[in-house]
Amino acid sequence: MQSSRLRRRLTATALGLLAVGAGAVATAAPAMAGDGSTIFGKDNTVAIGTVALAPNKAIAVDVTYSCDPTGDKLSLDVMWRLSDKRDSDVRSPRGVATVQHSALTCDANKHDVRVTVPVLLPDDSLPFGKGDPVQVTTQLSNLEGAPYAKTVKISTL
Repeated sequence: MQSSRLRRRLTATALGLLAVGAGAVATAAPAMAGDGSTIFGKDNTVAIGTVALAPNKAIAVDVTYSCDPTGDKLSLDVMWRLSDKRDSDVRSPRGVATVQHSALTCDANKHDVRVTVPVLLPDDSLPFGKGDPVQVTTQLSNLEGAPYAKTVKISTL
């Protein structure tokens, strides 16, 4: 008698846990549907297109982004560094540019923007040019700096 009652309780507990787990997965799955860069269940995405050498030793980056209209105020940060042995010991970016929230259109649709990223160092300290490999990182982040979407691409100028 004791073993069958215990078995029924264990079975009921297991079924209850299974139901709770299935409910959690069912509600989380639609919220996390996206392209892999969706964070916090919102449609915040960023993708890097063409990377090219711009005038005045700057880097021009085509970025496609999408941000949730009901979410936090986000900014788009674009950073670059050389991806060869010249920058292998350096962790900081060689150039940074930020597109402020007021210049972004957050309506859950995809939008394209060209960002020109200046060089942070004097020209003679890091010679680079056409044919050099660069690592570009783009990130949608809130005012506190928490990333909502991020992607990295290695490209040749």
